Amino acid sequence: MKKLFLLVLLAISIVSIAQEKNVINDIKKIKNKELAKAFATQDIVFDEIENFLISEEINKNDSLQSSIEKLSESYNSISKNNSAFYALKLNKKEFELLDNYYIYRLQKIDSLYKPFLTKQTASNKQKTDESKTTKVEETKVENTTIEETKIIESAPSHESCINSELDVNKCFQNIILNKVRNNYNVPEYRTIGVPQLKLFLNLNINKTGKLETKNILRSSGYFEYDMEAVRVMSIIKKNITFIPAYSNGKPVNCLYVIPINVAIIED
Repeated sequence: MKKLFLLVLLAISIVSIAQEKNVINDIKKIKNKELAKAFATQDIVFDEIENFLISEEINKNDSLQSSIEKLSESYNSISKNNSAFYALKLNKKEFELLDNYYIYRLQKIDSLYKPFLTKQTASNKQKTDESKTTKVEETKVENTTIEETKIIESAPSHESCINSELDVNKCFQNIILNKVRNNYNVPEYRTIGVPQLKLFLNLNINKTGKLETKNILRSSGYFEYDMEAVRVMSIIKKNITFIPAYSNGKPVNCLYVIPINVAIIED
């Protein structure tokens, strides 16, 4: 069974490489200069993402939140560049080439993105543990007591929830989920063959009432679907200021886990 499994993996790998070479060769043969330019522009962004995902230096020095923000910015560039293709009024053959292009580029991104998230999550956990250890050691040296865990007296809310019939927590969650429903655009770069995807985002409402995406707690398994969710969170951060959580009369950070279900309807 192991030999058979290995042969299957090898066959899939060879097919993938062959498809990539075919796509690259077909793009090189394009006579339409504007179309060739659009591919070249998009290539730059995909290359930047790949280089970011495999960069050991970035993985060590950047927080997971910072890394996700950078990936989200690159995803936004992909979306922006994509409009250039449709402005050219592509024929059927050119559309097929574009479809194949996105398939092979995004599959490659996925293969790097999954281990990247795993590595970054582990790295951030280690940093957190080391930070806690350092605080304990410093406390012993200075002969002071460790700060007790903060108890949230009032959860994050929004001014529109003050007179709501819903409880504060439910009202707050509904605001975020409604924003997701109204702003999440299902990516149409490739067919993935599943009717639904689910992902979980770890969010923080900071002391000033702004929403931050801390990390992707559970990935959908597809780069563009995760990044689209992060994009929506950026919209919320830009346009909505919440009432922060309070502890001992002072505003504090408060973490939330938000599930996002994406229904995919393919023609």
